[in-house]
Amino acid sequence: MYLRKGSGFEEISLPSSDFPECEETPAETNDGDKYVKTVESTTFPLDWLQSGELVLTQHSTAFMESGATRACGQTITIAFDSQHKASIKSAKRTVER
Repeated sequence: MYLRKGSGFEEISLPSSDFPECEETPAETNDGDKYVKTVESTTFPLDWLQSGELVLTQHSTAFMESGATRACGQTITIAFDSQHKASIKSAKRTVER
């Protein structure tokens, strides 16, 4: 990611390795369906807040042994300090349909 710095831009690393798991995928659900793998995971910017925080949306889909899929989504707010170091301010699960 890049932030404006004077007349140019400065590259900023997002704390993506620190993003909370969207959902802890159990090895097996209550009905015995077992997790196989995550088949899709995306993260997109949603909004810049007036406070200077960045709001992202994250979505993932897991494939289960039965062939069913399980979806999970969350909204993540990233804050920046005076040296432009990014940190996760909050992560809230969103309703999946």
